[in-house]
Amino acid sequence: MKEPVLTKVLIANRGEIARRVMRACRALGLQTVAVYSEADRYALHVEEADEAYPIGPPPPLESYLRGDKIIEIALKSGCQAIHPGYGFLSENPDFAQAVEEAGLVFVGPKAEAIRLLGDKLAARRLAQSLGIPTVPGTLEKISDPGEARRVAQQIGYPVLIKAAAGGGGKGMRVVQSAEELPGSLERAMSEAQSAFGDPSVFIEKFVPHAKHIEVQILADDHGNVVHLYERECSVQRRHQKLIEESPAPLLSEAERARLCEAAVQLARAARYRSAGTVEFLYDFDAKRFYFLEVNTRVQVEHPVTEMRTGIDIVQEQLRIAAGEKLSFSQDEIRPRGHAIELRICAEDPWNNFYPSLGQIVELQLPQGEGIRIDHALRRGEQVTPYYDPLIAKLIVWGEDRSCAIARALHALGDLFILGVRTTCGFHYRALQNEVFRSGAYFTDFIERESRRLFEPLKEPEVSALAAAALLREVHEVPSDRQELRFVVTVGERTNEYLLTLGNPLVTVRGMGQEFAARLSGRPGSKLYRFRLGDEELKLALRREGDRWMVLWRGEEIAVKIERAVAKRYRALLRSTAVSREPTVHEIASHMPGLILKVAVTAGQRVEPGETLFVLEAMKMENEIRSPVKGIVEKLCVNAREQVEKGQVLCTIRREP
Repeated sequence: MKEPVLTKVLIANRGEIARRVMRACRALGLQTVAVYSEADRYALHVEEADEAYPIGPPPPLESYLRGDKIIEIALKSGCQAIHPGYGFLSENPDFAQAVEEAGLVFVGPKAEAIRLLGDKLAARRLAQSLGIPTVPGTLEKISDPGEARRVAQQIGYPVLIKAAAGGGGKGMRVVQSAEELPGSLERAMSEAQSAFGDPSVFIEKFVPHAKHIEVQILADDHGNVVHLYERECSVQRRHQKLIEESPAPLLSEAERARLCEAAVQLARAARYRSAGTVEFLYDFDAKRFYFLEVNTRVQVEHPVTEMRTGIDIVQEQLRIAAGEKLSFSQDEIRPRGHAIELRICAEDPWNNFYPSLGQIVELQLPQGEGIRIDHALRRGEQVTPYYDPLIAKLIVWGEDRSCAIARALHALGDLFILGVRTTCGFHYRALQNEVFRSGAYFTDFIERESRRLFEPLKEPEVSALAAAALLREVHEVPSDRQELRFVVTVGERTNEYLLTLGNPLVTVRGMGQEFAARLSGRPGSKLYRFRLGDEELKLALRREGDRWMVLWRGEEIAVKIERAVAKRYRALLRSTAVSREPTVHEIASHMPGLILKVAVTAGQRVEPGETLFVLEAMKMENEIRSPVKGIVEKLCVNAREQVEKGQVLCTIRREP
């Protein structure tokens, strides 16, 4: 068979992965074609491609998931191949087959392999036939609540409902009891349909204290299959990975060899080609692993493996698609050091990782040895509700794990994304967490360590942030007075501070702390350096109404400053009565999105934490819960209705 000649590739994706594929194409001398929705007209991946074509409105189903239009554009623009990136169309066997039938090359596995391995149930059956252990559960699809109840009772609660057609945490629900099962099944099927166009789900036993470990594989059409060793992905929220590292800490060489051998065995049996990932659940106490699934695509976390092995996985994908052999053998792969990837998502970790939307008003990216950041960001960029909240990936390499963690913390201190809340602050705290540093962490790490991960700032940290905001206030409003008194509110803490203005230092006293500090930064910038004695803090400050927003170590903290002009004012502040809570609460949407479900009716009594609405945004279903006990007075929206940020969804009359 004649090998295809590739000169031009269409990238059927967006954002950072589209830019990542373009880099690999340029390295191989290939031209690139981008597609874009109306929301991405001015995106970086569009600007950097050799050619770019519009594909439809912002919703993915009307643009990036239009396989027919993508193939049409590829043919019209003279491409020989289509690279799907990850997500979207990368695991759709019908799309892969349609690409091949159109005379184009699909940069990924053959459609038959995607059907076999992309279907989690078929993959489980294959693994069992090869003697690879799987988590106890069903081998067929489930949609009937009665059948689901029988299966759950048989294997025992808790159980995990999983989408059969895709991954990424979509269509996945942990069920603790029979009472939760019907609602969780309905939600999982709805989310699976929305994410993958297939509502099929299955049930397996939930293993709460396991490690999630995966093996990167590469295979060509000439019978060569290799593994690029493993990654640990146990730090997760909503079953989606947040931190990945390689090698997996605390895994023995014998255990590593067994996992990698099983991954290669599975790939050979499926006659796999291209890049892929075989995922396992590892019972650390029992020293036993279970096969989970195969991701038939390049993974979000592939840079971790690239940093450790020096192999460009996307370039290898393109070479394999062109019919070439792998450019190395298993014996030639020499992993070194330790790599960590931190997923930077537009989410608020201090609000249950709720998605955050808005405009990026300031951006600074870290640089230096062993630091890589994959992104598609720039100042003015809008983070919209239409796509996944992942907006960047910070990847670091070090000679060992301690060095990699230290380098990651340093890089996070230099990373500023101002305008939307991100997971950077969570990452900073996680990397400092003793359990994470020990390596003995599991998939329930966030739940088990939530008190430490999300505890309020300590007194010296609060004082430092207050001092920084005070210095910025003085910098903005010059004063000829030598001493200034302020009342500063950080979070729920209100304290008085005294500033003594000197040259060039300013002394700040308050909360039992004293700082000799200096604030420096370029004119017009929102980024500043704040020196406290021998320590230098890097932070960003921006005004938001009557307060300063201080971004420090990835956390954005509100600081409100008022001039304390008299003792009478301070006495008044201390004696101010707490205002009563409103009788009627307006429940508003935190973001634009689609109301999938209205879970209450007018006149219904609700408890705090009870679900009122299910809102779809950023490819995820988000529950909007009642903050109070009361009666639903008025419903303002219906199911399947599109809502805007701040739109009132219902009103609740609060009960005492």
